[in-house]
Amino acid sequence: MNIKHILLGTAAGLMVATGAQAADLPGEAVPAAVDYVKVCDAFGAGFFYIPGGDTCFKIDGRVRVKGEYTDDSGDLVVDITGRVGFDARTATEYGTLRSYFRIGGGGEAADKDVSIEEAFIQLGYLTVGETGSIFDQDSGYGIYDLGFGNGDTAQLTVLYDGLGGGFYVGGAVEAGAEAYEATFGDAPNFVAVVGVTGQPWGSAELGVKYFADDELIAAKLGAIVKIADPLEINGVVYYAEEADDDQIDIGLGAKYSATDTLALVASLGYTIDETDVWTASAGVEYTVVPGLVAEAGFKYTDTEGADEDTAFAVQLTRSW
Repeated sequence: MNIKHILLGTAAGLMVATGAQAADLPGEAVPAAVDYVKVCDAFGAGFFYIPGGDTCFKIDGRVRVKGEYTDDSGDLVVDITGRVGFDARTATEYGTLRSYFRIGGGGEAADKDVSIEEAFIQLGYLTVGETGSIFDQDSGYGIYDLGFGNGDTAQLTVLYDGLGGGFYVGGAVEAGAEAYEATFGDAPNFVAVVGVTGQPWGSAELGVKYFADDELIAAKLGAIVKIADPLEINGVVYYAEEADDDQIDIGLGAKYSATDTLALVASLGYTIDETDVWTASAGVEYTVVPGLVAEAGFKYTDTEGADEDTAFAVQLTRSW
């Protein structure tokens, strides 16, 4: 071994020793361990664990731009709306503990005010708070789908899906339709539903709602049927007892998915009341990229004893 090899070996040994001693110098700050966000797949896509706990969290939202022209107003109205929701879920011995909170605003009608749209707590089969009624149902697809019911309401709901075979039953005690101004008072509304879901042919539900304030009753029968792989039919019959004249609403919608990104939609509605109303609509939905959908739709309304109305709208929706 020559002198050159000895010197190189000594130098290398000194460098290793120096580095080891430097790493142990007193007063040296020790880097904190990084707690990276972990994916939570127990409740579906988009959830992640809140660092330091076992609660899964998800943020969802939507921004929508809509332009609509109607014969009635003769104007082109542009609405821009947005909303964001916060979903927290934890597995417990009593079932999933969930809280959901959503705010939204915008649009000409809302004068761009921001408000609470939903806020509720769930534990297992029990839901308490402000959310959509289990009695309500949409029929149809696209911009001009047909909705039946009163919208979000303060409620206490029990929905049990442990019967097997996709069957479920539910009941609710509801306040009025105006969420944060409503009180249960002495005459709340009562809802009962029974249905089946997750079937090869689709799903169906029967519901009854009693309006204690007016001592009136409403009932609905709805179903979503998969006719074939690309074709789906959504229908509902809604009956409402009224003081002067009962009302019946019939809605039927169809959606044909021509490709993975392109779908054709249509709906037909008929209201039997003091004044009968026919509505028909058609439209197209195109997924530009995942999370971005462009739509166009046309609607025709024929009201007994009034002029016929038409409307046309285009809409762009970004959701996550």
